Amino acid sequence: MSAKNKKDSKDKIEAKQQLWSVNLDLLVEANIPKTYAYIGGFVGAGFGQIYYDAQYYIDSLFGYYGYLNLKMKQLFLNFGAALTFGAKHRLEFYYKIPTSDELNNKENSLYWTTHSLMSFVYQYTF
Repeated sequence: MSAKNKKDSKDKIEAKQQLWSVNLDLLVEANIPKTYAYIGGFVGAGFGQIYYDAQYYIDSLFGYYGYLNLKMKQLFLNFGAALTFGAKHRLEFYYKIPTSDELNNKENSLYWTTHSLMSFVYQYTF
């Protein structure tokens, strides 16, 4: 076994990742009296996709090439709470729940799991 300089190595890894979603939410807010503040909640649904693609080549005695492709499309349920203060500052806490954890990958026997996503968001309105 010999050590190689990084310049001389022919090892190669290429990876691509994509995550997108589209959501439709219903927001209900109530004004806090005598202020520019609002408090409310929202509920909705969304559709999204997770995509990961990787190719790698490891330079060894025989050379080794590998390929991995994971793709998942699914529906999400969203709900959360929102607080607007000063008419321009908005804080949101939301919880996104996937409806399934199935993987759309028939050629590999890989196991993919998804979990709920919790997020805290700050927005400034111009």
